[in-house]
Amino acid sequence: MAFMFLSMMAIGITSCDNDDKGNPNPGGEEIETAWVIGYRVETPQGRVYYLETHENIPSETNTSEAVELGLNSRIYSYGENPYTWNGDAATITKWEVNKSTLELTAIGIISFSSTGVSGNIAAPAFISETQAYTTNLAEGVVVEWNPSTMEITEVHNVDAFPDLGVDGLLFEFNKEVTADGKILIPIETNELGFCCDYPAGVAGARTAIFDPETATVTYNIDNRLIGSDNSHYTDPVTGTRYAVPVWGNSLVPAYLNNPETLPNPHSLLKVNNDGTFDASYEYNLDDVLDITLYFGTSFIYDNKIVFTYVGDDYTWGSFDDRYTILYTGNFKAALVDLETNEVKPFDAFSDYTSARAFGIIDGKPFINASAIDSDGNETGFLLKQNAIDDYTEVTKHVGGDIEHFNKLW
Repeated sequence: MAFMFLSMMAIGITSCDNDDKGNPNPGGEEIETAWVIGYRVETPQGRVYYLETHENIPSETNTSEAVELGLNSRIYSYGENPYTWNGDAATITKWEVNKSTLELTAIGIISFSSTGVSGNIAAPAFISETQAYTTNLAEGVVVEWNPSTMEITEVHNVDAFPDLGVDGLLFEFNKEVTADGKILIPIETNELGFCCDYPAGVAGARTAIFDPETATVTYNIDNRLIGSDNSHYTDPVTGTRYAVPVWGNSLVPAYLNNPETLPNPHSLLKVNNDGTFDASYEYNLDDVLDITLYFGTSFIYDNKIVFTYVGDDYTWGSFDDRYTILYTGNFKAALVDLETNEVKPFDAFSDYTSARAFGIIDGKPFINASAIDSDGNETGFLLKQNAIDDYTEVTKHVGGDIEHFNKLW
């Protein structure tokens, strides 16, 4: 069955034909540069995911030129190959990109269905061309696999997330391979969709660090921040890594009966290479700015943080209408100097609802921005950062968010 599936994928699935790509040398000379873009489209049936490859970054995505991956998918890349996750089937597919035509062909598939890894899982951590790790720490499972042969090497049983008494509260998305070969994972405490009292034991920024040498995981917690975002933000100038607030928990104190027992939801913490938190550092953004909703971190650069927020000029609705703020709130962006406490408006993102660091690609920093209209419709943008307040719009995607972007070669 697996062989038949791969054969059908290899024969029948391509991203587009040569003319659609505008490739000047179909089947001839190799194309010098290739970019991969993965994105999702919001539909009544759910989020449908797509994958495109291009010689030059297009000004806008085009689903007619893309591979449709279907629902419940994720998109990654490592080296010259894209990889896609199918959450329903619990499989990872490896794709080959033809260097003359940029056609996409599925060349390998791994099933994780018998490992305890399925559904909406975290992205893999690629150590090398032959070593990668896919995790489901909620179940205490770390799967080691070989991207070259597309075979599972070993399934490691590790300590699972501590039970907080609330199902589906903790989850992981992003990973970082540290200089000593360990895998550092920020853990997001999911927003609480109920009122009254915040559950005991839930509060706290958390990290996990997996050691491939010993196949063990260590968890760290710091109760000076209610949860944290599912990404760490590293200052490219100072090298300092920060845990930042998460938007869902930014709303917690306004709707719960026990805010006096909770940590501040708008603090910054420093994260060490071993996953622990710097006990000597906490920066409370509420001390310098009135924040009702901390929506998203744009970036941290040279001891300055830029983030999107809603100030104290928003009138709260009922508990059931708490998400109204996401569409009607007076969104602003601020730059806060973490050394001098100086606060400045940041107007470079004034056309967007939110913007956040996407990563360093081909030596240049990129920002993933989005704009949400009054009807809740989203357009995603990729911006190249030229300076702290200067950006070039590289591409956009109408109808959803850009999930992945990278240079393959």
